[in-house]
Amino acid sequence: MFARNSLVALALTCSLLAACGGSSQSAIPVGEQTLRNVVLRPLPINIARRGTHEVLVSGQPLYFADSSTIDLFRHANHPIDITGTFSANTDTKLAPVINVTAIKDDQADLREWTVPAFSMSLSVPASWKADIKKSIATFSASGSTIPPLTILREKMTDLPYDWAAATDGTGAVAVLPSPVSLHRAVMHRTPDSLNVSIEDQATTAKDATVITFIFAPGDVLQPLVSSDLVERILQSVRISGTLAASGSTTKAKLPPTGTTTATGSRVAKPGGPCGGVAGILCPAGQYCIVEDQASNTGHCTAY
Repeated sequence: MFARNSLVALALTCSLLAACGGSSQSAIPVGEQTLRNVVLRPLPINIARRGTHEVLVSGQPLYFADSSTIDLFRHANHPIDITGTFSANTDTKLAPVINVTAIKDDQADLREWTVPAFSMSLSVPASWKADIKKSIATFSASGSTIPPLTILREKMTDLPYDWAAATDGTGAVAVLPSPVSLHRAVMHRTPDSLNVSIEDQATTAKDATVITFIFAPGDVLQPLVSSDLVERILQSVRISGTLAASGSTTKAKLPPTGTTTATGSRVAKPGGPCGGVAGILCPAGQYCIVEDQASNTGHCTAY
């Protein structure tokens, strides 16, 4: 089935890219079709055509897609399998539209794992396999030679940027607007990965460490870990009150409200403002509700 669909995809390349003459109607596949390992890319609304998404086949936009039964936006920007039937677009000079009736998405369903070394739990795609050791946790995906996610502990002094200022002088570093499990988090983009380092409050300022999530991005058009999935994984992280530090177990306590932690994070008063470029945390037992998307600020509220 996939080989036949691949030939159809190649046949339709000309019609979509306007490299050949004729109408795309003659090339519309008949009956239910399954396209494997494709990527849905969201499109702006356009009354001149149908389709809420482009369908990328081997990185090339070959079809349009829509669905009356499935939220395609939930499955966008990472490899999936889609099933549906094709029909002509509003403008028959454009590529046809597949009305999606079923999706196989290994990233949609998450499984929770516990990483004892970091007193932390998180949820990742159920299809990923975990290799959890004392000082490192690696999650691998079928068919990929690069682990999509590696978690380890690093010294702040070993980071390639200034943690407190959250800058490396190139614009590749930024404080995440929403803390991760009440902990300040800093994002660092590199050519090979997206790294998110979370404040480890079990350590002192002298030997301060962070827990770093290393996400392997893969190819831009065929990402191993989409930005949506990165957000879902980070939102699932839960760090308990007891954190392991340098092989020992130490009771972690949040600083008094309205103060600043040793690593530069401010802690709001109960019900106070949170988030923003300063990465203001909420006190224990509260989380940050973002009210202004532009500034990523909000107020603390109880769980």
